[in-house]
Amino acid sequence: MKAIVTRRFGNPPTMAVDERPRPAVREGLTLVRMHSATINQLSNTIRRGDFGFPTAPLVLGNEGAGIVEESDRFARGTRVAVYDRSDLGVSVDGLFQQ
Repeated sequence: MKAIVTRRFGNPPTMAVDERPRPAVREGLTLVRMHSATINQLSNTIRRGDFGFPTAPLVLGNEGAGIVEESDRFARGTRVAVYDRSDLGVSVDGLFQQ
C-alpha cells in the first residue's frame, strides 16, 4: 500500500510517500479502501510535534471515507465514514494510505 509517512515531526515535518504492508484485519476491525481523508486539527498538531507522545514513522489521519474491503461487521463494498478512533493516526498508522 502507498502511504504518506511522517518520518519526523516539527515545522517543517519530514514526510514522504512510502510502501507499507497491508494492515492485518483482526476481529472487530475493518479494512477500508480510502477514497478521501481529512487533514484536521489533530493531524496538524501531531505533524508539528505539539501533541506529546506519538513516535515516527507514523501515518497520520483519523477521519475519512471509503469502501469496505474486509470486515467481520460490514459487507464488502459498503460505503463508510471513519471518525475518531482514539489511537488511529496517533499511536497506530492512520488513514493517509491506500
